This record gives sequence, C-alpha cells and structure tokens, in this order.
Amino acid sequence: MELRILSAYNALIHNPDKPTVVIRIYSADPERNLLYDKLEHPSYVRIFPYTFDDWRNLTADQMHGLATDSDFRNEFLTKPEDPRSFLSRDLAMRLVMDFLAVRESIECLMIHCAYGEGRAPAVGIALNEVFSLGCSTAQLKELFPSHNRGVYSLVLEAAWRALDIV
Repeated sequence: MELRILSAYNALIHNPDKPTVVIRIYSADPERNLLYDKLEHPSYVRIFPYTFDDWRNLTADQMHGLATDSDFRNEFLTKPEDPRSFLSRDLAMRLVMDFLAVRESIECLMIHCAYGEGRAPAVGIALNEVFSLGCSTAQLKELFPSHNRGVYSLVLEAAWRALDIV
C-alpha cells in the first residue's frame, strides 16, 4: 500500500491515481483550518475527518487525560477554556478501526494535517509500524523528526489493541 503524509495544501493539490482513503486531521480552532478547502477526487474511496490539536511535548497519558478528564485539564492548562482538542484513546481506536474497515479496498492511504509535520506523520508512522503499509518505519521517523510522539503512542497502542479485536 502506498502511504502519503501531506500538509493540507499538498493534500488539496494532490492528484491521486489509485483508490485512496484520506485521513484528515483538523484543529479545534476553525481559524487553523483555513487551508481545508473541499477535498474531492473520484479516486477518494472515503474521507475520514478527525479533530485533535498538536501539542508536541505531551505523553500519551497526558493527551488522553486532557481529552477526557476536565479536572486534569483544569490543573494542566493555564487557560482551561483553551479551545484545543486532544486525541483520546477512544478517538485513536475509532481512527484505527475506520482504517481497518476500508484497508482491503484501497491502494493508497493519504493522511494530512495542517502542516504535515506533527499529527499526520505520527498517525502514518504508527499505522505503518503495526499494519506494514510498505514503508520503513525508521525512514519515516527520519523523514518526519517532529512527529507528535503523544499521538504516535496513542495510535500505536490502539492499533495493537485492534489486532486483538479483529
């Protein structure tokens, strides 16, 4: 399977030539989604939208806590009203299960976030590591050194759990 990890802009100008599933990662702040114009192409089998923001220095447990526990969020953030959204274990599992539901019917997986540097690479690296999408995980980590390690850990954990389910 071909794996493409792109920025929002590069996703818009991408012209796929094979059946492709798209994982789009939005920010909770609508102003950060200005590049997310309508994405359409006959080769897109399915477009899965997810919303979670990019905080690079969080562990998986901290990210999950911010997503699911208001007391933890109030203690952790200097501004509890912060509009950011964080990846939870449930959302990571939904992302993995959505991918697994269409995996056999596609030749390409395209994942994008705003800049294609943090969240999208983290998701792509984790899915590649568990489901052998055809890329070298070591090379992906080298190519995307700023990938979000908290997101990577949550998606990796969900992907290994999903193998036990399916």
